[in-house]
Amino acid sequence: MSTRPHARALRRCPSCGGPAPGPDADSFPFCSDRCRLADLGKWLRGDYVVSREIREEDLENPPPVSPRDQRAAGG
Repeated sequence: MSTRPHARALRRCPSCGGPAPGPDADSFPFCSDRCRLADLGKWLRGDYVVSREIREEDLENPPPVSPRDQRAAGG
């Protein structure tokens, strides 16, 4: 790994492991809409599950909203 301060970490698609675009891409964090939809299909089939019940502190400190979700919400 490079020690240069301007060097960027390579993003990997969580579906296929290929190189993924940055957060401004519509398919982020996936490399393509195909991988994004394949991941959605896994959720809908029940291949993925939430490991625990939602707690009150989860609601108090929600994760940041992605740029794609902000655009979808009209932001």
